[in-house]
Amino acid sequence: MKMIIFFKFLTTTIIKHYNLEVFKINTNCKHSVWKYSLLLIFIGLTFFTINASADSYDYKSLLKMNLELLNLVNTNPSIAKIEYLTPKTYEGRSIIAIKISDNPTKTENEQRLLFVGTHHAQEWISAEVPFQLAKYLVQNYNSNPDIKAIVDNTEIWIIPVVNPDGYEYS
Repeated sequence: MKMIIFFKFLTTTIIKHYNLEVFKINTNCKHSVWKYSLLLIFIGLTFFTINASADSYDYKSLLKMNLELLNLVNTNPSIAKIEYLTPKTYEGRSIIAIKISDNPTKTENEQRLLFVGTHHAQEWISAEVPFQLAKYLVQNYNSNPDIKAIVDNTEIWIIPVVNPDGYEYS
């Protein structure tokens, strides 16, 4: 419970400090990419810490993570696309990225953001936060005009597991 309160406080403090005022971001400003990035990170962190406890959260296996990413894209193909990065890992596993954009099949002249997780083995939460961020953006695109504005003006790339060999090992 203390962790949840801390992250709510931290999120609120940073949004106020950087004058983000609940998504009031100038999408025409070429320097606003750091604001998008900061905001999206804290959406993910706040969402994850509110809905999970380190003692009770059921972390996903690599297979389940990949299946849920594919399901997220299959149910929202107009704003999400899966990319298999090359080359494969040392042990032959694919590194899967999800691209979230208003035109995911096109390369547009938009700002790009990259979020990655699980650089090392045994960093289970570092896969969950980017995954929850992707899920939040896709699921709230049609109902939240602020999320829609972010997605419509940015190419967001999320790789929840950049080290699938280490994730699978642990």
